[in-house]
Amino acid sequence: METYELTNWAERIETLLGRARSPWMDRVSVLAVTASTQDAALQMAAGRPGLLVLSGRQTAGRGRLGRVWSHIADLGIAATFAIDGGKLSPERAALSAGLAVARAVEALLPDGDGVGIRWPNDVVERTPAGPGRKLSGVLIEARDGLLLIGIGINVGQREGDWPNELRGRAVSLRQLGSNAARIDVIERLVTELDRTLSMPEQEVVDAWKARDLLRGRRCTFLHDTKEIHGVVESMEPSLEIIIRGDGGGLTRLPAASTSLVLDSIR
Repeated sequence: METYELTNWAERIETLLGRARSPWMDRVSVLAVTASTQDAALQMAAGRPGLLVLSGRQTAGRGRLGRVWSHIADLGIAATFAIDGGKLSPERAALSAGLAVARAVEALLPDGDGVGIRWPNDVVERTPAGPGRKLSGVLIEARDGLLLIGIGINVGQREGDWPNELRGRAVSLRQLGSNAARIDVIERLVTELDRTLSMPEQEVVDAWKARDLLRGRRCTFLHDTKEIHGVVESMEPSLEIIIRGDGGGLTRLPAASTSLVLDSIR
């Protein structure tokens, strides 16, 4: 059954790419199992951009800042897009990728406003208390003249599928009310990433800010080995993050080199 499903993936994505005539993607490779789609894409692309690598199962996925991306059995999506590193900066690619995931899943959820973006490109559920459980993560790596855009999306997991350390922290499209198959999510993602990579930068920034879930929330950020605590006054994702400290003063942090300390939120 899984072999048939994966064959169907290749056929459907190849048809989609043929219709779209994307300037970013022109071929796809579907693997049954791989340790990391990032490493597989780097090797298989051999320096030539335009490759999308998908895996039915990923055994050693990685996330930002050396974190592990947990891919539970064959219930999620593991994808890497190898694009031309000379056309976009890693920072711009990161914003475009997070926005693409948000737009893709919004189209597949009964409540399109049920998700948002947590700095810089985690797609998470939107709750009355702020950012909720994580649905998707993005990893950008610049290697061999390529930008490798790695995207993981939780699709079919139920509550009992999560290991103890992820319960209450991770969520799937199924748990949020979607019955979409993995290939349906992939097709939406390919279409949306093709669009967001080609959008003018200000449009990307504006669309990203409309989904930002941190403004007005108390958070902790890490910059230059120092932790900065305060309420997020403003998020300018291509420029700076402005934090209001307990004394009322403002701290401006360069967006490109500032990380969110997640434990300050959840």
